[in-house]
Amino acid sequence: MNSLWMHPAVLLLVVVVLAGACGSQPSDEPADTTAADTATDTAQETAGDATETADAFADSAVDASDGSDACPGCPACGNVLCEKGETAADCPEDCGGATTCGADYVLVATAAGNICAPDFPVWGVRTDPNEYLLDNVDGTVSDSMTGLQWQKEYQDQVTWQQAVDACKTLALGGFSDWRLPTMAEFEGLIDFEVVAPAIADPFQGMPGSDGTFFWSAVKYGGSSSKYWGVDFNEGRVWGWPTTTLRRSRCVRNETASPLPPTQRFLVDEAAATVLDQATKLTWQRSESGPMSWAAAKTFCDAVPGWRLPHVIELRSLVDRIQKPGAIDPAAFPSTPAANFWTRNEGYGSNAWFVNFDIGSSAVNAASGAYYVRCVK
Repeated sequence: MNSLWMHPAVLLLVVVVLAGACGSQPSDEPADTTAADTATDTAQETAGDATETADAFADSAVDASDGSDACPGCPACGNVLCEKGETAADCPEDCGGATTCGADYVLVATAAGNICAPDFPVWGVRTDPNEYLLDNVDGTVSDSMTGLQWQKEYQDQVTWQQAVDACKTLALGGFSDWRLPTMAEFEGLIDFEVVAPAIADPFQGMPGSDGTFFWSAVKYGGSSSKYWGVDFNEGRVWGWPTTTLRRSRCVRNETASPLPPTQRFLVDEAAATVLDQATKLTWQRSESGPMSWAAAKTFCDAVPGWRLPHVIELRSLVDRIQKPGAIDPAAFPSTPAANFWTRNEGYGSNAWFVNFDIGSSAVNAASGAYYVRCVK
């Protein structure tokens, strides 16, 4: 398929012209600068053909943006679709043959090939996962907010590659398109109101579910020898070498992921705030501190409408590809590579924090002096 279709500006033009074309998942930019330069050069060279291409495709275009069967011959590929009449072999960039993903998306392996899955909460944030999860009583759990379907059991004592392979070969619930989850997807299962395990109700009581690390599909700091994961004993996140024996739980897209906002962060220079259009949260653009956890809560509560963020809300700002910094540098340019408080208490006299050097998150003494970014 012509790479013109993968360029966001041309994709927007095509969507306007076609008013419902069955097309590919848009992305803001490729994952590396080389790919970005190539995509830009290609789009500039072929931009003159955009109208002709759109006209040729318009005759057969129908709306299948929800991943349904509304477009015969448009096979769903994770959260993207092929054009009408094409197969995975015809459009490898869209179906099963992706090699790079746009900003905030991660390349994930499935039995049918690679797809791009979101590593940010494109569906919004939630602090209580239980109201959205349904046990299907067939070994799977469905999530009505994210459109994801989860494996209820898990694989134990596996390396990262073994975890990938286990999901690619998994046949469960009548489906075979299982994969490792991204961190944003995995974090949607954490229940910070409980510990050992800190996981949503449908997964409670599983043999050995009282913790340890679960693999994700997200590279740790861009390294290919270390990957992110979640410790469901408490809900901490960090990375481990790929040869370490850990656990894995597979996921699939039961429905297509929502389309990302054209521009995720909107900066209000006058108000010194940033609106996240994915989560609908408004953030202070600048940080304050360092200060203790108690002082941080008082600081944010002092301004009507503002508060110290929930740990899941603050983690939604983490960019695990951006390092050092682990946050969008244009939206939050002065962010120190340091720890930031959340409003969540930990065990004992501890509280939860998020680190914006690498993006990890854990608990530490509430008396410690960390930075603060309030939210509303």
